Order: sequence, then structure tokens, then C-alpha cells
Amino acid sequence: MMEEVRSDRVVGIGLASFLDAPMDWLLPALQPAPHQDTSQLASPEFRGQWWLLGVAPASSILNYFLGEESLFRGVLLPKMQGVFGKCDWVANAVLFGFVICMNPGCSLVSS
Repeated sequence: MMEEVRSDRVVGIGLASFLDAPMDWLLPALQPAPHQDTSQLASPEFRGQWWLLGVAPASSILNYFLGEESLFRGVLLPKMQGVFGKCDWVANAVLFGFVICMNPGCSLVSS
């Protein structure tokens, strides 16, 4: 029983790369944008650039946690309560979704 499960996983993993090629051809918008390829950081011109390890977390904290969260939950949500009443959180979520979809490489199924 255990061997069947393992062999099914191996077959599934093998088929995943085979099935990705037609999906990339049919839906090219689902492919990551070139600037999102982190393997470029392994190129020789970035050798010894350890400061990038500090920039990435600082950028995440400042942009995402403090920027988006404080804007949407701290500023807009209380103001939307006066306009939308009890459904203010739905309007805030829809607006947040539209803003996120303006990011490069964003699609409805991107994670």
C-alpha cells in the first residue's frame, strides 16, 4: 500500500513538469515576470553583496506591513464604515484586491 502511494507521487511529480509546458503556452500571463526571478541574484555581479539580505526584510516591513496594512485598516476602513456601514470590510477587501492586482505579474490565480 505504501509503495503505491510513493509511486503515485513520483508519477505526479513527473507529470507536473510535463503539464506545465502547455499551460505556459496557453496562459502566458501566469508565468512569473522576469524581475521576479530570484535566481538572478546568484549571478556574478551580485557576489559579495550581503547588504541585499538586509534590504529585503526592511523593504517587506516598510512596504507591506506598515504601508498597506496601516493604510487600508488604519485609515480607509474607519472612513469606509461611515459610507458602507456594516459592509465596510467587503468594500475595503474589494478595493485592496484592485490595488494588489495593479502589481506587476499579478493575476487572479497568482499566489
